Amino acid sequence: MLTLKLHYIIRINKRTLPCIALSLYLLQEMIYAIFSIAFGGGGTARIFTIIVMYLPLIAMLFFQGDKRDVKDFYVLMALIAAFFCVTYLFHPEYYEWFFEGSYPIKTVIFRPDQCIFAYLFFRVIKDPKDILKTLKITAYILLLYYSYQLLHALSVGYWLYNSTGEVEKWSYNLNYGYNHLLVMAIFGYFAMKEKNLFYWILCGISVLEIILGGSRGPLVGVGIFGILLILRFFKEMDMRLRVFLIVASIFALILFVGIGLETILQWVSSIIKSLGISSRTIDMLLQGEIADDNNRSRIYETAIQMIRNGGLFGYGAYGDRYVIGNIAFVGYCHNIILEILIDFGILLGGIFCLRMFYASIKIMFFAQEKEWGDIYMILFVSVTKLFLSGSFWYSEAFWGALAVWISYKKAVKKKKSQMEMKGNEEWTIVQRRSHQG
Repeated sequence: MLTLKLHYIIRINKRTLPCIALSLYLLQEMIYAIFSIAFGGGGTARIFTIIVMYLPLIAMLFFQGDKRDVKDFYVLMALIAAFFCVTYLFHPEYYEWFFEGSYPIKTVIFRPDQCIFAYLFFRVIKDPKDILKTLKITAYILLLYYSYQLLHALSVGYWLYNSTGEVEKWSYNLNYGYNHLLVMAIFGYFAMKEKNLFYWILCGISVLEIILGGSRGPLVGVGIFGILLILRFFKEMDMRLRVFLIVASIFALILFVGIGLETILQWVSSIIKSLGISSRTIDMLLQGEIADDNNRSRIYETAIQMIRNGGLFGYGAYGDRYVIGNIAFVGYCHNIILEILIDFGILLGGIFCLRMFYASIKIMFFAQEKEWGDIYMILFVSVTKLFLSGSFWYSEAFWGALAVWISYKKAVKKKKSQMEMKGNEEWTIVQRRSHQG
């Protein structure tokens, strides 16, 4: 009876299999944690995680007539591989960064569970509505998993963090808040789209957990998402919601001016601490440390100097690592624009950055297929991390957003082609009738 019930909840067919694959890909951290309990972590747990992720895609091969147009994924992988090969030919001094250290390309670039493969998992789904449904279901599971992580960290008093090859105990988790941005954006989008209070509550829980368990950087993503959400849905808002937002903004301004941000933060901090919880982000705000750049100004200055000296074609793949690795052990320059300009140079990098900015504005606010624009906006919120931290090579959201843009372009092209074909058919019918008359 249970099997029959599950059959109706999760239908296994050529349409749902890629959706299941995408969900498993996004849940891979949780799946790996489960396998680690059974196998003690390491390579065995990783292999089983990869097998589980790719089983739905392998199963798709058994559905006759199911052809997925993902040739561009193979082209992308070939171009990336060629980019690293050519770079190594010109810069053999990159050997340590390519093959050793914390981010060797065989494990963080080309291993089939890594971020570049997000392109495949998003591209293999044809209908944007299917992606949105998949994201919603996955967000429920991720929220439960992230909540468990936070509660566990609060109970033991620290996060286990492995950034230098050695496990360390930290008072916060650098990636936790950034990872949580995807969950927040999904629930925030559906809250606005479906005007559902329940989703607003889940979105609020996500923001609270970002504050309690994450670093300060994700707060930028929270603010950007709020702005994008209002701009994206302003025309669709009813008058009451518009009035509420305006009144809430005025009230918040009066509150900050009249009482002061520091006083409000002290209230919040005292309430949180009374529950036996601490928040590094709020403590940094109270101590005036929120604007500390953690050596980023020196990294950015070095990156800008590299761009000036790099000429039209830049330093190649991982180009920032060799120099900036002397300042920060991770090597990357903590800003997607600077990283692209260093890797690809002023000419190609500049064109790509301008194209990326134009494409983002166009698809989020002027998309002919709005669902694709909605998915792109959700992923863009996670991509905001790359303006302050991380590398685009290690961002699932970046490669997923690129896949969404390609899918959108193909959908528009297909729709245009169908309309032209329909127009030609109608014109042919009119011509025949005129001849017959």
